[in-house]
Amino acid sequence: MVSYPQYNLELSGWDHQSVWGFDPASDSLYAQLTRNGSGWDAESQGPEVWLSPPWHAAMPTPAALAGAISNATGCTLDSARTAMNESLPDSDHPLYQHPLRRPLTEPAHEPRPHAPVRNRRRDDLWSRLRRALF
Repeated sequence: MVSYPQYNLELSGWDHQSVWGFDPASDSLYAQLTRNGSGWDAESQGPEVWLSPPWHAAMPTPAALAGAISNATGCTLDSARTAMNESLPDSDHPLYQHPLRRPLTEPAHEPRPHAPVRNRRRDDLWSRLRRALF
């Protein structure tokens, strides 16, 4: 039997009893969230918030789980991603979420100037008008 690790969720205000990991039975990532100081005992009562099937839609990617954690706890998406990343052993881990960012040296994209639209009918009209007047 394959053992899947469970990670502590290092999210401020939720880090004492909250965990996340992969559930092979549902083929989904999950999170079990319990707020610090809530008086809730996750060991005996289970988590306050359970983000996994059948209570929640399947989350096949870490980004989907981070979004669900953000919605459930009211934290920002970046905070949820960071909390998940901090619980992993290193940035080479397959569940690590690399931030999407552009290099500082990349120039800002500006819209390209549009070429003037050529209108043959209009151009022909102007050329006939010029010939007639001059």
